[in-house]
Amino acid sequence: QVQRIDEGKDQVTVELYEATVPIPVTVRGDQIRVLDSEER
Repeated sequence: QVQRIDEGKDQVTVELYEATVPIPVTVRGDQIRVLDSEER
């Protein structure tokens, strides 16, 4: 689940779905892809 998008640094912070403890993970924008799009 995407928590935050930093367009200036081209980074995305996500939390893994089935993790026991929700730990935010920051990855580069070119390392991820959209699986399901949901507007909020």
